[in-house]
Amino acid sequence: MAQAGHPRGFKITLTTEKTGEIPQLAQIIQRSVKALGIDMKLQILTAAAYFAGTQDGAPLGWGNTPWLNAPMNITDWGHRAVPNVVLTAAFKSKGVWNAAHYSNKKFDRAARSFSGAISLKDRRVRQAIALSLDRPAIVKTLFDKYADVGDDSNFAPIYPSTSKPIPQRKKDLKQAKQLMAKAGHPRGFAIKLTTEKTGEIPQLAQIIQRSVKAIGINMTLDILTATAYFAGTQDGPPNGWGNTPWLNAPMNITDWGHRAVPNVVLNSAFRSKGIWNAAHYSNKKFDKLVTSFLGAIALKDQQRYEKQMQTILLHDTPVIVPYFYNFLAAGSKKVKGYKADAQGTVFLSHTSLG
Repeated sequence: MAQAGHPRGFKITLTTEKTGEIPQLAQIIQRSVKALGIDMKLQILTAAAYFAGTQDGAPLGWGNTPWLNAPMNITDWGHRAVPNVVLTAAFKSKGVWNAAHYSNKKFDRAARSFSGAISLKDRRVRQAIALSLDRPAIVKTLFDKYADVGDDSNFAPIYPSTSKPIPQRKKDLKQAKQLMAKAGHPRGFAIKLTTEKTGEIPQLAQIIQRSVKAIGINMTLDILTATAYFAGTQDGPPNGWGNTPWLNAPMNITDWGHRAVPNVVLNSAFRSKGIWNAAHYSNKKFDKLVTSFLGAIALKDQQRYEKQMQTILLHDTPVIVPYFYNFLAAGSKKVKGYKADAQGTVFLSHTSLG
């Protein structure tokens, strides 16, 4: 108080409403600040009077309602399922319910990023993002004809266990905008996409950035070196996912190498508490299907479980898999018996010259 130029305190009026425990809280505050030299008077209104008047909100100002214009007040706030509404309305600069008239640009940026991260917990938002992508165009741009369109699971066409037909997700901006509105984001939100400088990934990030703009999402990109992207701790559950960007960023893109069978990725990236589960995805029904799939011997049984898993992943959309690119390797006609392997393995038992 002394450093602020008020060694002897000052006078102020605290305005509030006759709701629940609030008048008693006001009296407690009044007694407490007296020790600081603050002479506080209480103006306790009926709730009708407290919220009366105009409250247009920024940029038109906060009207003349007591609850948004009194120098100091107490307001009862109802519970919200997520903190986004209060962050945006009561704390962000020019928020429509910003009774403190608070303004901090750094806070505003952090609030936008936080709100975007929370928004991704709604499957409708994730579905909307997936529906904003033109997958054939992405494949054409990045790989010409050397890639297959993905359907948001790790079940690539190359796997015998990949069943058909599974509905292929296609670009549908109308449906995407409807989903955003139903999720409470008719005007979109802001979010950061974190990824790595590897192969075509930075270009893919830019394509996604442009694509989601059509559904109101203001996406910023944080493109790190691969070393920085995978740096930090990544112990995995039950100890959490450490602090590495690739397992903790609200939204990211990671390059995944080929696996001979889908088992490793299913267990580590999709199963609840998987060590590489960057989406922090959890679905008990899906987990049971993974167990059944891994234990299935007959191909038809694998395909049956796989189809159910694909259906769940399309519904939940914890990840977006826009494509599976072809593995290409250079060779010579002088070398016989050599076959390119997507895992980088070189088999020399049947390889010869001539």
